[in-house]
Amino acid sequence: MTTELIRFGIPSSIIRCPVPAKVTGKTELLVSCSCGAQATLQVASIVRTIKRVGHYRCIACGMREKHKDPAYRAKHSAGVRSSWTQERLRKQSEISKGLWEDDSFRASVSSKSTEAWSDPDRRAAASEFISVKWDDPEYRRHCEEARSTPEAVDASRQRARDMWSDPEYQEKQARAKSSDGHRQLQSDLARARWANPEYRSAVTDSVLELWDDPALREEMSDRVLSLWKDPEYLAKQARVSVDPDLCRLKSENAKRQWQNPETREKIVRSLANILKDGKDSILERVTQTILGALDVPFIRHHVIGYWEFDLFIPSHNILVECNGEYWHSLRKSQDSSKFTYIDEYFPQYKILYLWERDFLNPGLIQQKLSKAMALEDDSPVIRDFDFSDVSIRKMDLTVKVQKSFYSVAEEFLQSYHYAGFGRSARAVYGAFLGEELVGVCKFAPPVRAEAATSMGLTQSQVLELDRFCIHPLYHKKNFASWMLARCQRLAFSDFPAASTLISFADSTFGHFGTIYKAANWTKLHDVRPDYHYLSPDGFVVHKKTLYDHASRNSRSESDYAESFGYVKVFGKSKVKFCFYRPK
Repeated sequence: MTTELIRFGIPSSIIRCPVPAKVTGKTELLVSCSCGAQATLQVASIVRTIKRVGHYRCIACGMREKHKDPAYRAKHSAGVRSSWTQERLRKQSEISKGLWEDDSFRASVSSKSTEAWSDPDRRAAASEFISVKWDDPEYRRHCEEARSTPEAVDASRQRARDMWSDPEYQEKQARAKSSDGHRQLQSDLARARWANPEYRSAVTDSVLELWDDPALREEMSDRVLSLWKDPEYLAKQARVSVDPDLCRLKSENAKRQWQNPETREKIVRSLANILKDGKDSILERVTQTILGALDVPFIRHHVIGYWEFDLFIPSHNILVECNGEYWHSLRKSQDSSKFTYIDEYFPQYKILYLWERDFLNPGLIQQKLSKAMALEDDSPVIRDFDFSDVSIRKMDLTVKVQKSFYSVAEEFLQSYHYAGFGRSARAVYGAFLGEELVGVCKFAPPVRAEAATSMGLTQSQVLELDRFCIHPLYHKKNFASWMLARCQRLAFSDFPAASTLISFADSTFGHFGTIYKAANWTKLHDVRPDYHYLSPDGFVVHKKTLYDHASRNSRSESDYAESFGYVKVFGKSKVKFCFYRPK
């Protein structure tokens, strides 16, 4: 038998079956490749392969060897691309659709794929194969071009939508992803990839490159905003946030990661850098402004362990949390964990919680901060200055403060005016001492048409002085009337159609029109009293402020007031003042 094989030049080491006494070119033998693949071939076929490459190899090994040659890869790639005409693509697509409609075919492919992917050697080979292809600049360029065209992007998104709209597909994905085997496999794969420095570097570079594109950032921002406006998505997030299995899994993962000192240090450092450069909510900005007025140093976004706190007051070891009502109602377990962590490991720190409803009157925020710091006297020390050093400028509300979502004027009124910024403005004027804003005067259209028609005027002829506020550190005698006189001149200059300015002094809030009289405004008449609210702490809250806040939380005014102990109280009368355009 060996003599017969020698006659044909076939080594006996590759034969895996008995060899007949008489061997011809058509004799079939079971042969084995060095890769382990076996096949039954005719002697003539085996001989041709040996003569061509000097040894026997299977078709798969032959293709791998060929594709190591750049010239062959380029030629092969060009040939394949040219062969896939539109007609062939259409026909193949129809064939594939027909196959995938067969349940047995889908089950067979799924079973084979699962079996193949569970083999580490097969996964490694597939990974190596893709890596080799991806090292080819031409292949990479072709893939990127194919994916980046608007048509390709739309088609890909539509395919994804179609798949995820299928309840059977959703159930299958949920079942697969919820299995312990799947999670463990994905976890192992992710760890293996992330252990490769080149992979980490490539991912980081890719993300940085993407986020350098302003158009992409804008698109992502719009997507996120649209998602959080979707009631169904909000409900889903609320369900997920309290899912006990998910919470347990997240807790276990976090604990396991936190046990690694290197990971712990990296997370803290990264979190601190991100938060330092990030934007603050209006609640945080108002608190910062009030602390500044009290001359109390603070640190933004202070990280302790793996928790972040909105503000830290080092002089009193106070951690300040500014809690928006909606989001923190979904994260009660996280807030509880934060408190437990500080209480157990950092007992020297005290946590002060400021809730969104507390900000309906900034005076309450100042009171809570002063009480927490045990300040005996929180009344500001009035600073002296010359009126001649103050300039009055029109303010641009579209220009936002650095690290904030709001303009300077919006933050100022939210911090110091009992009714906040209020409705949309026609014009806002600021009093600046150097570059420091010390006062704001805001004009808006009349809130009611009769405010103008009762005077025989149209709404376009009237501007209402909607907000007037002086910084608490700059309440110098006569400064308010001095500033008002200059702002009213600017208003008439900027709005030629306006002939009259109006405003209302509400004695409920201690306003009796003193500055209007000093600025030569005319008293018209008294306005019947209206209601306001008293907070449980005794602070006055404007009815419109509470109504707007309740609406933002999808609640009625009366329901919100009852839930948090706000009492409706009818106040004292208002006085209407006006100022006519000088002739």
